[in-house]
Amino acid sequence: MKITGILTRFIPIAVLCTIWSLVLTTGTDLLLSLFGVLVIVFLGMVVLMLIDGLRLMVAGLSPRHFLQKYAPAMAHVFSITSSSASLPENMKAAKGMGVPEKIYSLSLPLGVPSKALTGIIGIDAVMDLFIGVVNCFGTMVSTVTVSHREQLLDVARYNEMP
Repeated sequence: MKITGILTRFIPIAVLCTIWSLVLTTGTDLLLSLFGVLVIVFLGMVVLMLIDGLRLMVAGLSPRHFLQKYAPAMAHVFSITSSSASLPENMKAAKGMGVPEKIYSLSLPLGVPSKALTGIIGIDAVMDLFIGVVNCFGTMVSTVTVSHREQLLDVARYNEMP
């Protein structure tokens, strides 16, 4: 975890250098096109998170409570750009929502994605910020809803406001 933490501190510098190199070698046209791709991908991820919110509502759970309890873990995922490295933080969030360990210790490790998009590291690194959050968000929604369906969720703890 320490090595991952150290390496992730250099990601913004690597992204900046890659984008700068791209602009110097190809001009701004390609960069603007890549920005368009980033906007489309971002909008798609927002739609996925809205669908996850609907899944919570169908399960009879408050998306607002979920967001308030999961926000610190989402910030962690966003900051380290890795859903794999955020597994301990996600497990902590699941426990804080009242999900039993036997559910989250199985379901959360199953949601680690391979790189969904490859390509230029500058745009990929920016998308990874959001991909990690959306991936973990959806996996956490699944963890909470399965726990609720199995009547193992501590609903009182879930509904407590932080």
